[in-house]
Amino acid sequence: SVFEKLNKTSLSYFDNQKKGSLITMVVNESRSCYNVLKNILHLLIGLFRTLILFGVLLAISPNMTVVVIIISGIFLAETVMIARIIKRLSFIVVEKTRAMTVDADESLQGIKLVKLFNLYEKMKASFRRNCTVADFTSRKQLLIMQWQVVVANAFLILSVLSLIYLNITFSFIAISLMLTFLYALQKLNQSLTEVNKFYGFFNSEIPRLD
Repeated sequence: SVFEKLNKTSLSYFDNQKKGSLITMVVNESRSCYNVLKNILHLLIGLFRTLILFGVLLAISPNMTVVVIIISGIFLAETVMIARIIKRLSFIVVEKTRAMTVDADESLQGIKLVKLFNLYEKMKASFRRNCTVADFTSRKQLLIMQWQVVVANAFLILSVLSLIYLNITFSFIAISLMLTFLYALQKLNQSLTEVNKFYGFFNSEIPRLD
């Protein structure tokens, strides 16, 4: 659809556009539309599952569920903050990837001029600079996403230890119910981790549609 629309666009539109950017839009960024929709679906499923699990925890022990909600709220606040960082980094990746495509397109399309005026080193330096920034930023994004998994597990351990301590101190529920509660909590952690992961993917794809 994007390709067809471009071909039907007036010639005046192309006067203000770089061909490399348009190629990137058709080949790469159109796929991001699908990825965004897919991640939205995963997010909705994950949020629905999270609400159900919170309901199960609330039915078992309202008191301990309050503790879980507080810890989960801190985790989700941290997730939103990290998602903003990922989105900002993604803008850089998109910008530099477009610049790389423009460099490659202009260099190859104007190869005769590049050779005639000895512009090879200049074109190579520009391409290498954009490539380095895009690659480094992409690695940073992946590292932050992996760090979020570690954070999620840390919050789970903190929740379990806090709940065990509180139940021993105040005897909220019986041991059998406590085990059921911890099992539901572990499933809740998996659900929140999935929500966090797809929310990160969503924020990394959105800048490609800008």
